[in-house]
Amino acid sequence: PKVRGRWLQATSAASSQIARLNITWSSLAPSKPSHPGDPADPAYRFGTLDAAVRSAAGHHLTVLLTVYSAPSWAQARHAPSSVSPGTWRPKAGAFGHLGHALAKRYSGHYNPGGAGGPLPRVRFYEAWNEPNLSAYITPQYRGKHQTSAGIYRKLLNAFYGGVKSAQRGDRVVSGGLAPYGEDPGGDRTRPLIFLRKLLCLHGKTASLHAGKCPDKAHMDIVGDHPIDTSGGPNRSAINPNDVATPDFKNLRKTVRAAESHHLVKPGGHRPLWATEIWWESNPPDHAEGVSPMKQARYLEVALQLLARQGASAVINLQIRDAARTINPGSSATGVFFASGKPKPSFTAWRFPFVITSRHGNHAKVWSRSPAGGRMRFQKRAGGRWKTVGSQRVHTGEVVRRNMPVAHGQAVRGRIRLLSSLPFG
Repeated sequence: PKVRGRWLQATSAASSQIARLNITWSSLAPSKPSHPGDPADPAYRFGTLDAAVRSAAGHHLTVLLTVYSAPSWAQARHAPSSVSPGTWRPKAGAFGHLGHALAKRYSGHYNPGGAGGPLPRVRFYEAWNEPNLSAYITPQYRGKHQTSAGIYRKLLNAFYGGVKSAQRGDRVVSGGLAPYGEDPGGDRTRPLIFLRKLLCLHGKTASLHAGKCPDKAHMDIVGDHPIDTSGGPNRSAINPNDVATPDFKNLRKTVRAAESHHLVKPGGHRPLWATEIWWESNPPDHAEGVSPMKQARYLEVALQLLARQGASAVINLQIRDAARTINPGSSATGVFFASGKPKPSFTAWRFPFVITSRHGNHAKVWSRSPAGGRMRFQKRAGGRWKTVGSQRVHTGEVVRRNMPVAHGQAVRGRIRLLSSLPFG
């Protein structure tokens, strides 16, 4: 509890609004519940999750609950020994019951007993994680035939129905897609191929048309992981069916095409969330990390690029580094070191301030305010910071402004006692 409270407080201090909490289905229900839609069934193990949800709510954070990895009783039979646990053709009906139990338990009215009183409300549920990878759903392909998207559509729709049957106002996020895949027949499906299959679309991104779709996908929000592991946030994926940071617009085009063809429910446009991005820093990852300052720059530029491409929420993995490097790509992605010392990326995440273009002696800047008040726009001149403009802003407000700036001159934002990193 002390560790959890400290880092949820740090998440709030980083001007974040959402805490994404991952939970495995197998840990919630290691044995089959007799009444799987009832959160009071004794087979359920909600204690750890209850405590995390209460703590996040106590720090005024909105919870996004990501649920994946089926228990053995909720998978199809005859799983090959080589597949990852929790991935073999998970049973959609059982996942739907779990969605109902979760939404009922975290409705804001459910009291599990004890001194804590009713549990807080959770409004956002992400159905699975990276379903286009065999690490989460198998099989991805049967020969050259794409299989996992069909398996996942059943899981998604059942979970959606379960959540909505308990709390109509809750929002279901489709499982964030991993950014890279392989050619047909591999263990990873390229995200845009997976998405087109999920949404019953044919063709390429520039010319998509509707296919037969007797079972349309149900989602309120589209999740994606536009992680860029091959460079900075401006570097597109090599394959046109992969989605790194600057390719998020292709995901948007695909979703909007499905909406225009009425291939996804409910109707209308749904928000797009980047539910995971990251870059590792060196230190501590000496093999694959970038410098802490470069990590900071990458994150704030990615925030601006994703917002421009239609993302209405962006989530960084994670608040702090792991205590030790378990494997590259997951352990050194925090905005704090494991020791608790903030990295430059903490400032960049809390108060991003980015030059988006320059024209003569002016620059366009983009920022997101970490607090309410008067934001000052400053440039570095004569060894000092000079204010060249200001405006009133609200906490979390996105700001776009022209500034008079000479070529090569650094700029920054300042509000109250908070300053962004210099950008130049």
